Amino acid sequence: MLTDFSLSRQYSENETTPLEVPSIGADHSVPEFRKDEQTPRNPFPTDVYYLGNMIREDFPKRYSNLAFMYPLVTAMVRKEPQARPHDVRGRRRFPKRAGEIVELAAALTLVVRKDDGLTNLFKGAHDFASQTIPYFIRRLPPMPSPTPNVSR
Repeated sequence: MLTDFSLSRQYSENETTPLEVPSIGADHSVPEFRKDEQTPRNPFPTDVYYLGNMIREDFPKRYSNLAFMYPLVTAMVRKEPQARPHDVRGRRRFPKRAGEIVELAAALTLVVRKDDGLTNLFKGAHDFASQTIPYFIRRLPPMPSPTPNVSR
């Protein structure tokens, strides 16, 4: 998994829909670039696609318990940019029950495909004892809520 920060740009909080000529990275599968790579576009839906496609292509090769993520990842790689999730927390797009499942799954340990069952069992037990139980006792959600931006 590689991140190319040389293609990154920084925007102010006010710039929610900037227009940029696309910077083509290593992933050439972005649907909106197949027809036209020169028209300025909002880069945020493309970033959502890149992240979703990386998760779709790389994570299932390494981990076996990611089915809870498939609905969100499928939404992230939709062909039409405006149909991709755009809120800060993608789980808002899920019904309440699905959001609870996402929170539960986020608290679980990733099951590494190359590890044997016993290794994954010990990793899961360790993570449950060291992370899940303390969160439960302190009544903290497994997925933190975004904090409001406070002026300094």
